[in-house]
Amino acid sequence: MSFSLANTLAALITAILTAVICFGTRRYTTLWRRLPRERVTGILIGSVCLIWSATYALPMLEGSLERYHIVIKILVPVTIVLSYLYLNFLFTRALGGFILLGSTYLLHAAFVGQAPIRIVYSLVCYSAAAGGVVLVAAPWYFRDLLEKVTTATRWRHAMTGILTVLALYFALYALI
Repeated sequence: MSFSLANTLAALITAILTAVICFGTRRYTTLWRRLPRERVTGILIGSVCLIWSATYALPMLEGSLERYHIVIKILVPVTIVLSYLYLNFLFTRALGGFILLGSTYLLHAAFVGQAPIRIVYSLVCYSAAAGGVVLVAAPWYFRDLLEKVTTATRWRHAMTGILTVLALYFALYALI
C-alpha cells in the first residue's frame, strides 16, 4: 500500500471515529456505556489486529525458529476465541491495538515514501500510538471519555476539534 493510500485510509478511519464519538454520543446517550464493551465489533477489529500482528511476527522467526510458524498460525484463532470469551472492554482494546498497528505502518510508510516534514508526522503517529497503548492497557479511560463527551458540550467540541484536525492532517498527507 502506498503512502498516500495509507494516509487516505487513516483519514477515513479517523473521520468515522470522529462521527461515532462526537455525533453518535449526542444521538445515543447510552453509547458511552455500550460501545467500550461491544463484543461483536470488538472481535472483528481484534481478529484483524491479531492476523495483522501474526503477519508482522512470522518474518521475525527465521533460521532455527522457523519451525514455530505453525504455532503462531494456530495461536491466532485460539486467541480470537479466548478473547471473545474472557476479555472485557473488547472493542476498546481492539481499537487500541488497531491504532498501534496502524501507527507503526504509517511510520514505516512515511520512512519509505520520504514524507516531507517527517519529524512532525512521526510525532503525530507516536502520539496516536501512545493513545493506543492507553486504550489497550486502561480501557475504562475510553469509557470515561465517552461519558464526558456525552454529558459535557465542551468535551464534545474539544474531541470533535482534535479528531477533525487529525483526520485533515492525514488527508493532507494523502494529497502530498
